[in-house]
Amino acid sequence: MVIKIKEILRLLRIIKLYSADGKASKNFVQRTFNDEPVKEADLPNYVEIEKICADLGMIKVDSHLIQITKLGSKVVESTVNSEINEKTKKILSECFLNGKIGKTILESLSKFNTKNGIRWYPKQEVFALFDRPEILPILYEIGFLEKKNNIVVLNKIFTPTIIEKVQKLQSAGEIRITQKQIDANLQVKKIIGNIAEKLALEYEKNRLKKDGFIKESENVTLISQEYANAGYDICSFNGKSDKLEFDRFIEVKGSIGKDIDFFWSQNEIDGARKLGDKYWIYFIPSINIEKQNSDEPILMCNPFREIFENTQYKKQIEVYHIITNNG
Repeated sequence: MVIKIKEILRLLRIIKLYSADGKASKNFVQRTFNDEPVKEADLPNYVEIEKICADLGMIKVDSHLIQITKLGSKVVESTVNSEINEKTKKILSECFLNGKIGKTILESLSKFNTKNGIRWYPKQEVFALFDRPEILPILYEIGFLEKKNNIVVLNKIFTPTIIEKVQKLQSAGEIRITQKQIDANLQVKKIIGNIAEKLALEYEKNRLKKDGFIKESENVTLISQEYANAGYDICSFNGKSDKLEFDRFIEVKGSIGKDIDFFWSQNEIDGARKLGDKYWIYFIPSINIEKQNSDEPILMCNPFREIFENTQYKKQIEVYHIITNNG
């Protein structure tokens, strides 16, 4: 049976309409759902639709009662005359990524191929890729996945979010990762890093230029390609410098996500410790790979002190260097 969005909306509407104190009798809801006339020849399966709604976090169910959640109400309220629109589709897309079955979907999407920023999979094979293939028609209906010739493509609107979520789950060991995926992730990280450096360099030059330090702006230098182990990426100036002596050393970090989330090597940490207030991290958030732009950089002066003496940041050791102890 193919589950359709309108049947999900119909169930949510019935629950919301007949709820008392936010809850409704499960038997009454099921009977009402089954008794309502439907236009299609195939009768919808109440049990499957109820399960999907529960897994997406839109309803809560026990043996006798059923309750619509705030998320479920949000879905219903997004419709106009019970018809789905772009707003409804966006909310449903978020449900699929963040609900109970989100991890399963993300693991399936992590196996998509990546080329030129597009995530795709052969159309004939995509059905077997999903542990719960009954959700595929809904993913097509909301435009989350799109069929193009012989392939299925992830809607590029969701690509940055998917990449970020998949990488976090893979780092935490919650979903499997192949060597091919590792290589693809490294390639994406390299692209993000290059864009971040470019944007940070532009930002730094403009910062000095706006403050009237033209000569200094023209001498800001990106050194990451020639001096990869310096512990920072950009040599710059805090302000006026008659002798053009660098006194601001910038390590650039970037992410497609909004929140601060980056890896900091021991070499970079040592540089930050030695340079103190002269060392900065420029974190470039919300990088759009396709447009090569981002949100405003987040600037962090003396990050060694700021990070290691601040409980706002969670520090997680992810790599150990193991050597033979011959002493």
